[in-house]
Amino acid sequence: MAADLIAWGADGVRVATTTGARFKSPAVWLATTTTGDRANLVCDVDGDGRGDLVAWNMNTRLVSLSTDSAFGPFTSWQTGTFDANFYLCGDATGDGRSDLIRVNTTDTMVAESTAGAFLTQTTWSSDPFQGTRGNFVANLNGDARADLIAWNDNSVGVKVSVPGPTYSTGVTWYAGSTFSSNTNTVGDVDGDTLTDLIAWNTSTVYVQLCTSGVGFSAPTLWSMSPFNGTVANLVADVNGDGRADLIAVSDVDVKVALSTGTSFATPTTWMTFSELDGVRGYFAINVDVRN
Repeated sequence: MAADLIAWGADGVRVATTTGARFKSPAVWLATTTTGDRANLVCDVDGDGRGDLVAWNMNTRLVSLSTDSAFGPFTSWQTGTFDANFYLCGDATGDGRSDLIRVNTTDTMVAESTAGAFLTQTTWSSDPFQGTRGNFVANLNGDARADLIAWNDNSVGVKVSVPGPTYSTGVTWYAGSTFSSNTNTVGDVDGDTLTDLIAWNTSTVYVQLCTSGVGFSAPTLWSMSPFNGTVANLVADVNGDGRADLIAVSDVDVKVALSTGTSFATPTTWMTFSELDGVRGYFAINVDVRN
């Protein structure tokens, strides 16, 4: 399935669905002022293949499920204090549903999704594990579980999700400078189902491929096109070929650089607009299983 573009604004959530070659005009999927005071996330929490809205507040977690053409009303999926340094979501257990993952200076906790609620969070790791350049959750070894990635200036560390459930001891998967001055992010750019590292600069993009689920390769130049979003830089498979593409959201348009599997193609314009309000966040994920 191909990823759509979601803009979570001050007065509602708009979606520009993909045709595989462009984004359609944005449509209001939910008129709401609801937002999270800690984080706004979009991930598939009920396992139906569609991205849902998660408003993460300190004392409650609210969810709005995708209906394939709109987002439903927000309902409470968890109450009680659940604070963090970094707020993430991903399928930590491999059951097809995204869970809430909090990364703190001293531990990592996971609140598993039941498809209708989040269970009380439990500690999966009890040691410091944070990246100075970015913290991510993604599947790195093909077992369908979301692993932890801590991207630092001179190294990239990984904690693998294992049955238990728990996160393994942190291991360095790459030693060396890899950081970007603009956007550090992750995505499966070569279509092998393993998540790769992407260092996106103003005029260059470097990729470090995940190698057999045990490490990352040295940085390789994938693009020299001047290409950067003034509003947001996103990574997702927008044409359904199984490879993650680059999406640059600017004030007047959205440009996409498709992955060929070995490089990123020349960016092309996928949508123009006068204003797309994403003050609460921009996201790229499939919310409409029909595309």
